[in-house]
Amino acid sequence: MTLYNTHTCNGQILEICTIQGSTPGPKILITAGIHGCEYVGIETAKRLSMELSNNAHRVCGCITIIPCVNREAFYARVPALNPNDGLNINRVFPGSTSGSASHILAAMITQLQDE
Repeated sequence: MTLYNTHTCNGQILEICTIQGSTPGPKILITAGIHGCEYVGIETAKRLSMELSNNAHRVCGCITIIPCVNREAFYARVPALNPNDGLNINRVFPGSTSGSASHILAAMITQLQDE
């Protein structure tokens, strides 16, 4: 069973799956769906979340997976931009929690990466 947590910041939402391994080890953050049309990556991240969640006893460390960063673009079928602000999230890292929608999502990912 895959367990997703929802993280929000200034109206932006990220669904995140965190798999805590049975033994200490490194941390990794995996993202997919920065662009709304990256369907294969989104599906792969979802399947990986399920597989790792069901086998957490085989994981060392912590794996955080965000299967679809740019949910608005995914639902609107917009290939590369965030429909909320017309920006490409890949171009605004590290982001800002006081900026536009794309800046906020980038900042949330940067924070998760740095934890």
